Amino acid sequence: MNLVGITAFPFSGKSTVINLLLKRDNNLKSENEGRITVPDERIEILSQIFEPLKKTPAFISIKELSAFDMRKKVESSLINDLKNSDVIAFVARSFDVSLYPYIYPDVDPKRDIRKFLDELIIEDIAIAEKRIRTGTKGLKKSSQEEREIEILKKVLPILEEGKLFRDIDLSNEELICLKHYAFLTLKPFLLLLNISEADLSNTLQIEDDFTNYLGNNTKVLALSAKLEEELSLLEADEAREILSSYGLENFGLERFIRACYDLLGYMTFFTVGKDEVRAWQIRKGSNALEAAGRIHSDIARGFIRAEVISYQDFIDSGSMNEAKKRGLLRLEGKEYMVKDGDILHVRFNI
Repeated sequence: MNLVGITAFPFSGKSTVINLLLKRDNNLKSENEGRITVPDERIEILSQIFEPLKKTPAFISIKELSAFDMRKKVESSLINDLKNSDVIAFVARSFDVSLYPYIYPDVDPKRDIRKFLDELIIEDIAIAEKRIRTGTKGLKKSSQEEREIEILKKVLPILEEGKLFRDIDLSNEELICLKHYAFLTLKPFLLLLNISEADLSNTLQIEDDFTNYLGNNTKVLALSAKLEEELSLLEADEAREILSSYGLENFGLERFIRACYDLLGYMTFFTVGKDEVRAWQIRKGSNALEAAGRIHSDIARGFIRAEVISYQDFIDSGSMNEAKKRGLLRLEGKEYMVKDGDILHVRFNI
């Protein structure tokens, strides 16, 4: 399960943002984690065709983490929660301070983002220093551990200059070596910029500005949590009409899902049948064997072949039988590169 952990400085509107994402009532604020269903017209159409007993859409798991309060020592439990998150999301306040108290006398989201990221860099430095200190004795020549120490010695002085891990020029081999350390500034970063209603018409320009400010492996989503909370109480058509008056086509929730998919490198494939029609998330560039493992480890272990057809070819054919007649239903091996929208049936034997 891939998890998006969401934190913020106090009084930034984090709870309001979580309410929107989880469609959470104010009376249910104790529920600090949940799943967001990924809307996908394809699974709806496939379910109409196969009429399964069960329909299972893809989802994104999110968790509201405790506030990142710079006025006191940051809790170790919060750091652990960030380490266990696949995407770190930070709600930054960009609405008028006079409307609501804040920990600073003024509102400066870029300052707040930099302070937050600096704290993450400090955590990464501590991990690197400890690993170098405890891991330099007794290493075998050319061992994996020796290679890790070599890379960490290379990046440590760069981190100490205030540079983020993800902005350091590392090869794929070096990144793979360090993957299990869960360095915080190496994780995908999603900025949830909580702006005022007055700034909504400039959403795209604001997002571009902060995207340029943040750099690699980041996404920026600017939204007015207060306005969207009010819109959530209206009929869908009326709410969307009001949103479009600000020049926006999609609600924050819809844009949040897309941003998470992009950061995680996700695409979707499907399994279909009378028992269940299901959407599965998998990273782009995955092969058929990895897709089989996503369904069940036993299926991957006993993999023989995968029957594959693209969603569009299936819809154009009208049925699996017709697709077979047209030669569109193919048998593929383990190394077949799965594409977004593929419908898979894996043949296996264990």
